Formats: sequence, structure tokens, C-alpha cells
Amino acid sequence: MPNSPEIIYQDKKNVRCPSCDTRLTVSNSKNLPQILIECPKCHQRLSVKFHEAVEAKTEMVAKPKSTATVLPPTTRWPLTPGTLFCNGMASLLHEGKNSCGRLSPASNAQHQFPADKGVSKEHFDINVRKRTDESFLVTLTLHKQGVSPTFVDNLPVMYGDEIVLRDNSSIVAHNTRFTYSSKQQ
Repeated sequence: MPNSPEIIYQDKKNVRCPSCDTRLTVSNSKNLPQILIECPKCHQRLSVKFHEAVEAKTEMVAKPKSTATVLPPTTRWPLTPGTLFCNGMASLLHEGKNSCGRLSPASNAQHQFPADKGVSKEHFDINVRKRTDESFLVTLTLHKQGVSPTFVDNLPVMYGDEIVLRDNSSIVAHNTRFTYSSKQQ
């Protein structure tokens, strides 16, 4: 019988305590399918299940409350870093971290757009990484904790989640809509 490969589980997961609503990041340094933890605030015992990680041909996508969904290997990845659109403006993304936020003289965001005051000056980051096949993996993370409600393709984003963007992904920060295009326009 051939040796079965070792199963590798997620190394980290964000959870929320159902009793006190505290957000916790749980590390899985021992590569276990499930860990029992205690909330440091209310001392509620929580069981945290970790999903199997996947090989290099697929990517993990964080969804609300940090459950994970695996994208199929047939997913077509963009061949350029892409463009972010908002309120009639377009901004070309580059490889690496792209900080995005509201247009303001006090903002340090690389990509600034006219937006409502509910959008932070540095609201979210779009991370562009080159893959081995020369395509790009483009993900969104919140810049800091406590920003206004943010959604990608109608799914809420929590601080610590990393969401994969696809061509024409819709990003809504407070009341402002952004659109990611995988093309350089």
C-alpha cells in the first residue's frame, strides 16, 4: 500500500467567541484538525476546527467568520496586477501591497479615491503576488481593525481575513463601491 501524504491543516484561523463576541486568532502550530481553546475574556471553552490546506495549485479564500473555501485548480488567474475603479477614477495596481482609501491630504494611501467619510483614509490593502505560472494572485485585506463595514462580492470582510479578488469583484467600503478589474486599463 503506498504511503499516504501527510494531511496539512490551516495554520491560523480567526474566530469570534459566541458568548462575548471577542475576536480571536487561533494558531495551529501542531497541525491539528481541531483545537480546544478558552476565550481569555469570558473563559468560554471553544472548539476550533481547521480545514485541510491544499497544494500549490489551489488557494485558500477567507470568507465571513473565517471559514475557508478552496478555489478549484481550473480558476483562471489574471496575467496583470489589474486596475481598481471608483467614482469614475481608475488606478493601476502594482505587484506588492497597494494601500487604498479615501482622497485626503492626510492620507498615506497609494491609491486614493473620492469617497464618503465612512471610508478610512487607509481602508484596505490589495496584495498582488506573482505566481509560478507568471499570473497574479490578487487579495484584499483590511488595513486596520475597526474600519467601516466592508464587503467583497456581498460577503463581509473581517480584520485578518484575506479575500481573493477575481475579475469584476465588487468591493463596498461603507457606502462607496469599488470594482477590481484584472486588466490594466
